[in-house]
Amino acid sequence: MQTFTFRRRSTNHPHDMERSFQASGFLEALQQASDYWFGGDQVFDWQKDRNNVVTLLNSSSNGNVIGTLMDCN
Repeated sequence: MQTFTFRRRSTNHPHDMERSFQASGFLEALQQASDYWFGGDQVFDWQKDRNNVVTLLNSSSNGNVIGTLMDCN
């Protein structure tokens, strides 16, 4: 198991803005983050930009956005 730390990108959630998750891989950690912050939507894919912003995508054909996080790893 590895520790993955993410920061929620929101100004209206002052509590629990940063959280660590224990997971066997990055996608599993993203799913745990989705469960914690975004109501448990299933993470099918993700994208990460050069600023470490991770966009969680669901399994719809359009890859709808679940939410965004900052990767603190």
